[in-house]
Amino acid sequence: MFVAGCANQRVPAEAALQAAEQAVAAIRPEAEHFASDGLKAVDDELAFIKKSITEKKYGAAITAAKNATDKVKELEQTVVAKKDELTKGWGPMADSLTTMVGQLETRVAQLSSSRRLPAGMTKGQVSEAKASVEQLTASWTQARESFKSGKLAEAMTMAASVKSKAAELMNKLGSTGA
Repeated sequence: MFVAGCANQRVPAEAALQAAEQAVAAIRPEAEHFASDGLKAVDDELAFIKKSITEKKYGAAITAAKNATDKVKELEQTVVAKKDELTKGWGPMADSLTTMVGQLETRVAQLSSSRRLPAGMTKGQVSEAKASVEQLTASWTQARESFKSGKLAEAMTMAASVKSKAAELMNKLGSTGA
């Protein structure tokens, strides 16, 4: 009778595992980007469930599956919160960078066409600045593409790097900006 009772728990344990795996699969791509620690905790829970089923500890597997389901819900909330945070931060960053890159392009164009450069500035420095602006523009384009493809954290990291380099270049060129 005990063996029959255990066998009766096998099906619900496997069903609970399958449900938890499906729930994780639905959010895995975003969780990898926004909540990798939480995803690891869920994956560890799934591994424990599988081990429990293999060891015929079906009650433990069912309990762990309930815990995994709760962790998946928490993970979903974390992903949504992180996405919202990054999306809200993107607007001001994008506006600021668009302005800065535009100002740099204008300043380099002015310096390139100027017959007299400011004191202490050489044509070589202007050429270097022009190359730097082209590189910043390419990096900024890449950051925007990352944002459009949903890689928000990567896009924000890239944008912050571009902004730092743009501010440094603005200081070198005597520009003022955002």
